Amino acid sequence: MEDTLPLLAFIVTFIVWFFCVAAAGEIGGQRESGGMGFMFGLLFGPLGVIMAGFLDGRQRCPRCGERVNRGYSLCPHCGLSLTWTKVNPRIMIVNDVSEAADPPAQENSR
Repeated sequence: MEDTLPLLAFIVTFIVWFFCVAAAGEIGGQRESGGMGFMFGLLFGPLGVIMAGFLDGRQRCPRCGERVNRGYSLCPHCGLSLTWTKVNPRIMIVNDVSEAADPPAQENSR
């Protein structure tokens, strides 16, 4: 029984570490930083899950400054119309197209 205790501890540690890697990757993925969350979980285990909660790779809205998930055509906070331009595979830039898309209102003077 004493000989199997270190093996059992290793197996339990491995299983917990594996779930920490998966959890940190999932948490980071929800904030568009899945790869970094995965690495934090792999390197730091349970601490990496906590660290992944602080990751946020989402771009900010140019008008209100809130985080916006990639691919949204409207900011969910202020309603700004957005277009996404791919400059580099890792960098997405948000362009403000609301002025170009909305023509100025014309006043009727009768």
